[in-house]
Amino acid sequence: MPRVGLPGVIVFAIFSWLLLVAPVWAAPQVNGFADVPWGANVDQLIAVMEQRGATLKKQDPDRAEYLGTFANQPARLIFYFNKNIFYQGEAELLNATGKEEPVIKKYFGEFSNMVAAKYGNAEYGGSVGEFQIYANRWRNLPTAAQPAAQAGISVVGIVDVRKKPDPNKAENKVIVSYSVGLDWARAQTLPKDI
Repeated sequence: MPRVGLPGVIVFAIFSWLLLVAPVWAAPQVNGFADVPWGANVDQLIAVMEQRGATLKKQDPDRAEYLGTFANQPARLIFYFNKNIFYQGEAELLNATGKEEPVIKKYFGEFSNMVAAKYGNAEYGGSVGEFQIYANRWRNLPTAAQPAAQAGISVVGIVDVRKKPDPNKAENKVIVSYSVGLDWARAQTLPKDI
């Protein structure tokens, strides 16, 4: 067997390392949700939602709810703020809300596949208590949010499997959530000289 030598080992190690980290470098950035960038204020949200033709349903200082679309599907869009700084958005897919388990699984699968095609494989969750939870989560995704942050995406399908569902508790639904994190939003409000 021929000897490779130290230079050959170094080249092989560098090449192998590049193959492992290249997919991470190539991952697209998660810079917001529904065309609203991380760090946007409420006025910026309103402008984007007007442009998208979404309808405001409810608003308070830390949260705004719209009816609009997400990935060409009718959705209830929820935007979360900390001191007027946008850090998380959710889409509840209206075509799945209140439907039976096969419909929940269909939309959960479609949206999980859509996110996976862009960001790679996800982690998986399982059942919790009286509900069947289908969950895929993507963590540590790149973002341009400054100071440096990492974003996350979750796709969750919830099915109430109790024999007598409580209409006042959770209903069957699929939620897609994008977040740069509340801690990041809180850091935006700290004095810059700390």
